[in-house]
Amino acid sequence: MKFFNADRVAVEFFDAGISSLVCLLTAGDERYVLKIPVRAADARNEAAFLRAWAGIGLAVPKVIETGTKKSHMLMQYVPAKTLDRAYSEQELIRNTSFVRMGKMIRCMHAVPAIGYGRPSSGLIGEYRSFESWLRESRQARGQLTQTRRRGLLSEEVHGSIDEAAHILIEHAMAYPHSSYCHWDFSPNNLLSTDPFTVIDPDPTFCTPYVDLGRSIIKTIGAGFTRVEVVDQIVSGYFADDPIGPKQQVLFAATLLAGYSIMPYLGDRGMAREATAVREYLAAQNSAAR
Repeated sequence: MKFFNADRVAVEFFDAGISSLVCLLTAGDERYVLKIPVRAADARNEAAFLRAWAGIGLAVPKVIETGTKKSHMLMQYVPAKTLDRAYSEQELIRNTSFVRMGKMIRCMHAVPAIGYGRPSSGLIGEYRSFESWLRESRQARGQLTQTRRRGLLSEEVHGSIDEAAHILIEHAMAYPHSSYCHWDFSPNNLLSTDPFTVIDPDPTFCTPYVDLGRSIIKTIGAGFTRVEVVDQIVSGYFADDPIGPKQQVLFAATLLAGYSIMPYLGDRGMAREATAVREYLAAQNSAAR
């Protein structure tokens, strides 16, 4: 970071994020974001994902450098609020912002990946198949086990996670397509620029449906609970798809995401958001019967 054109650099820490230390660096008239992740590989992987998405036309912060000896990523500072802080839910619905979100998720998924799970060296997923990732990885199994043990969801009310896993595995075998997935996509991780700027991915290779399901549940879990929200995300994602969504696969993906997010919501006392996720899954499960 020897390129700062100032004698002093001011450091302001952001009060956000649990997997990275993030701060704003101000050097004279220049401003940058420095991100130091807990997992050493995350800086390199996040930079690779952001550059890949920039290559297909998505707006992302410019990556200036990533650390080699010490893990860090230095990025362009984008002076804008996140969507959840800039607009109300009703304003986002009225402006069809969730449709734009759906189209952005589809665009991100256009970048093909090799393997499944977290990227290892050479940007290859830890697992060769979706089934092995789902059944063996800590990333997939850890939260599911917690949700079951703590009784945070009911298989009778919200749907069978074993049946959902079977549906997703069969779909992945029929359509063996792994993509660059944001894994944490919601209004909290979009800056209110025009076009929206994508920030803070949790770099993962997986099937598009699973990441779409996570985006839906993450958005509901962020407090955006009106029916129109999910309708807009799905309509945006499938806007150019003449076949439209495979409803059974989409519900399986949202149920998997629900099992993944519930421990997080419970641990942080986010009762209203947890209730919204439960109500959404219960309604979808009832409609599927």
